Amino acid sequence: MKETAALIIFCIFSAVSNHAGASKQFYAVAGAGVAEAQIDDVSSTDFSYRLNIGYEFHRQWQAELGYQRLVDDSDGNEAGLSVQALSLSALGKAKNRNGELFYRIGLAYVDVEGAVDTINQNSCDATIQTSSATLCSVDEGGIGGVVGLGYDLYLGLHSEIRFEAEYLYGDNNVTAAAIYVGYKFKF
Repeated sequence: MKETAALIIFCIFSAVSNHAGASKQFYAVAGAGVAEAQIDDVSSTDFSYRLNIGYEFHRQWQAELGYQRLVDDSDGNEAGLSVQALSLSALGKAKNRNGELFYRIGLAYVDVEGAVDTINQNSCDATIQTSSATLCSVDEGGIGGVVGLGYDLYLGLHSEIRFEAEYLYGDNNVTAAAIYVGYKFKF
């Protein structure tokens, strides 16, 4: 999933950059923060990052394609989760002198892998026996909804600092909440 997401984002970035000289409506965002992901009764909190490519198609509307690594504290023989998402979102925004307030609504493909010890046995793909417990292996993917609220603070003509809070709800009882600080560059 990681390699595929990176390849997709690289291809889109390459295609978009060929047209960058003609328009200042394309942009890229890189952000880092903290996320908490949950599947059934198991939750995990970890460092999170995201990479987005966007296009402003109207002065109040943008579209973004992005990759997020929400949590990754799984170690094949220990309990933990690895949650990633590819998303397509629409952003509505309102500008002022200092920046842009925006809201996000979109769809995401959420990939969950890991081993947990409290999930119900019906969701188990396989069991892993460790010295301390029997763990349930989880490897699931599904579609989810994304909502978020944020603010882009102007730094210069082509650069902004992005502050954002986001919530994701997906198939198989997967939820995630994240807070990000990022850098946005218009090209």
